[in-house]
Amino acid sequence: MNAFDDIYLKLALANTIKSVDINAVKRDVTPFLKNPQSTEIWSEDYFLDLVGRLL
Repeated sequence: MNAFDDIYLKLALANTIKSVDINAVKRDVTPFLKNPQSTEIWSEDYFLDLVGRLL
């Protein structure tokens, strides 16, 4: 993967994260988790921070 691919991937992930209703995702996945409280940290900022650390 080259630098252009890295930038494109980060932008695509960031745009997707910004378009998702994080609270709806939490509601959808919570029934399948052993520790549903683990989703309390989930927010748009949290996932954007993770994307920034990926590459």
